[in-house]
Amino acid sequence: MGIGEELFFLNEHLGEAQTILSFETLYNCAANDFEYQESARVKDDTRYVRQPYYRSLNLS
Repeated sequence: MGIGEELFFLNEHLGEAQTILSFETLYNCAANDFEYQESARVKDDTRYVRQPYYRSLNLS
């Protein structure tokens, strides 16, 4: 089961209160996921230096 004619499948767990439809764009979804990962890294290792978000959904 997927989305659209090509059966696009998003293999991401977004939490209990969120779905892909919670985000206006895929960019927003990816940025939210990045922020979640960075927060987890800081929580696990206080020496970790947060990284800036670079778009990961490039067309190149």
